[in-house]
Amino acid sequence: MKFCLIYNKNSSSQNQLKFISKIYNKIKKKYFIDFFQTKTEQEASDIIKDLKKNKYNRLILAGGDGTVSFAINELIKNNYVLSKNFAIGYIPVGTANILKSELKIHYKINHIVTTLTSNNIKKANLIKINGKFFLLMASFGWDAQIVQSIKSPIKKILGKIIFIIKGFQKFILM
Repeated sequence: MKFCLIYNKNSSSQNQLKFISKIYNKIKKKYFIDFFQTKTEQEASDIIKDLKKNKYNRLILAGGDGTVSFAINELIKNNYVLSKNFAIGYIPVGTANILKSELKIHYKINHIVTTLTSNNIKKANLIKINGKFFLLMASFGWDAQIVQSIKSPIKKILGKIIFIIKGFQKFILM
């Protein structure tokens, strides 16, 4: 099996790189794996465009919920035809990680490695709204405005608490 691991450096703090590197090194012991660290959507998009050419069987995304959503939309936008054994894996290192909670992922390295290298693949349904695909959730109104107002640098510094602060700010200014 051939793996492609894309780490969205904008979705987490630098100390997450150690966690991801441990997972990468465990997978590398048994499988071929390329590890890409991206800072821009364009860098990630270019890697995703080359998935087929590089004959990857698995795409592992290290980041947050937005990283997963972005990658899925890039695959669809580029008309990527999934091979029978192709799968997308996820290492939750974003801020809120709602997908992590929904999938009941634990931060145990061996558990994550076993899951990522397993042939136990499950299909997921996507929702399409205004030409964009969603795996987890789509939102409009109050909560969408709060999420949209949060900039990545402050999210890295304050973590989940920024959602509470912005929510309270939105409530006060209503």
